Amino acid sequence: MLHIFLSFFLIADGKIRYQQFHFSSVSSQSATVKWHFDYSWRF
Repeated sequence: MLHIFLSFFLIADGKIRYQQFHFSSVSSQSATVKWHFDYSWRF
């Protein structure tokens, strides 16, 4: 019983970490794209 709970907790923790990492990388990519777009729009 305890080991089922531990494995479930590890899977949930891994999914949460992956989602946070994925979201932060995507938001930084979109910020870079927006910066390039603003920069090219001015000149």
